Amino acid sequence: DPNAPVVISNVGPGVTGTDAVNVNQLNQGLATSINTSNTYTDKVAATTLQQANNYTDQKLSQLNSDISGIRDEARQAAAIGLAAASLRYDDRPGKLSVAAGGGFWRDSSAFAFGAGYTSEDGRIRGNLSGTAAGGNVGVGAGLSFTLN
Repeated sequence: DPNAPVVISNVGPGVTGTDAVNVNQLNQGLATSINTSNTYTDKVAATTLQQANNYTDQKLSQLNSDISGIRDEARQAAAIGLAAASLRYDDRPGKLSVAAGGGFWRDSSAFAFGAGYTSEDGRIRGNLSGTAAGGNVGVGAGLSFTLN
C-alpha cells in the first residue's frame, strides 16, 4: 500500500543541525527541557512564596503593633475618665475650689486636676480641668447655668 506509513528503524542519533533525530534523542531533549522548566518554576515559586510570607509576616507584625498601641491608648483614656470623674468642686455660691483625682485601669494610670467656681447667686458654675496619662495631657472645661 503506497499510503501506509513507513517506519525507519535503527536510526543513529543525529550529530549536526541538519541530521534527523531518533525517538530516544527526542525524548531526552523533552525530558531535559521539562526538568529545567520544573527546576526554574520550583525556584521561582519558592522565592515568590517566601516573599509573600515575609510580606504577610511584616504586615501582621505591624498590625499587632498598631493594635497594641490602640489598646494602650484606650486604657489610658479609661484611666483619664476615671480620674476626671473623681474631681469634685464646691457648689456653694461664691466658692472657688480646686480638686485632684486619680484613675487606674488595667496597666494604665492617670492624674486629673482642676478648679471650679460657683457664682455668688449660685446660678452659674464653671470648671476647668487637666489630665495626664502616659506622657499625654488633656484639658476639659464645663459651664452650667441654673434656669429656675
